[in-house]
Amino acid sequence: MHDKLRLTGGRRRATARGVDFLYSLYDALVSVNVPSDKARAVVDAMERDMGTTLATKSDLDSRQLLLRHEFEGFRREMSLEFAAVRKDLDVGLAAIRKDMESGFATVRRDMEAALAAVRKDMEAGLAAVRKDMDAALAAVRRDMDTGLADVRKDMELMRKSLTIQLGSMYVAGMGILFAALRFT
Repeated sequence: MHDKLRLTGGRRRATARGVDFLYSLYDALVSVNVPSDKARAVVDAMERDMGTTLATKSDLDSRQLLLRHEFEGFRREMSLEFAAVRKDLDVGLAAIRKDMESGFATVRRDMEAALAAVRKDMEAGLAAVRKDMDAALAAVRRDMDTGLADVRKDMELMRKSLTIQLGSMYVAGMGILFAALRFT
């Protein structure tokens, strides 16, 4: 019966197990009264489909090897791309670092100049305040000296006035005493 089965197809990729399956399928179809030419057509169609749509282990192995090569190529390309990106980033970061350092240097110079100007203004302001305070203290001293001189004059006048009053009272008291003695 197997002699009647002539497997056709462009590419013979079926393994021994696949061929046994096709013979078994042919035998099963013939055993259920399917004419042998129709059974052969079914088996040929199955063989063609298996050869074009189903993959064998060697097909999968070759595909896997091809994929490995493609992945390795992809890895190499990505490594080169990453290295280029890393290099670009390093160059960019170096440029940014340089710009920031020059910017910080400029800011530092500007701040030092501003602080020097503030220091100069503060020293000028303190000198003006010292001058004003010295003038105010001199005015206060003059006023105090004038006030003390006035107080001294007033005290001297009061002393003289008291002396005169006490002397007058002494003379008047003595006059009353002598007048009282005369009448007695």
